[in-house]
Amino acid sequence: HSTIAQITEFIEWLAAERDAGRVEILTMSGLALADSRTTTRPNLLRNADFSTALSPRWLSTTGWTPDPVTKTVTTTTGSPLKQSLDLARVTYIRGVIWQLAVDFEIGTGGAEVQLSISDFDNASRLNNTKNWTLPAGKHTKRIQSVVPLTETNILMFALGRVSGGQVKMTNPRFEPV
Repeated sequence: HSTIAQITEFIEWLAAERDAGRVEILTMSGLALADSRTTTRPNLLRNADFSTALSPRWLSTTGWTPDPVTKTVTTTTGSPLKQSLDLARVTYIRGVIWQLAVDFEIGTGGAEVQLSISDFDNASRLNNTKNWTLPAGKHTKRIQSVVPLTETNILMFALGRVSGGQVKMTNPRFEPV
């Protein structure tokens, strides 16, 4: 039998391996969608490589500067970028756990960042929002949510800077887990 301390130690090790990119943790639904022949996962965010102008795919773009060469977007003043997803286009994701994940690079002095998955029409039905205060350096942050089977028609994603210094984002993704 394992103790709580041993289980906690294992989960912390697993999270560190995931964050280092050596392990991919999947749910049962994520396993059903997994393909061992590739490391590519479906990403339902549009213009996630920032290769074209931020608008019209991204909303709340004031203060953000995209760099299509490095596939990043940077701000020192902007609020979180937003993007919507019409579930009528992707009905197969209903009832499945998906995650919103982003790679952040935080400038000197740190910054507060946010990830959010919500119901566009009624946040009381779905509103999964998480803020982190991060020190300077590189960080990957993610939140998970079950995509509602009914009622919710449009998901709204928010990701990026809330306050503090420079925030650079790369590789934003909404993917199955």
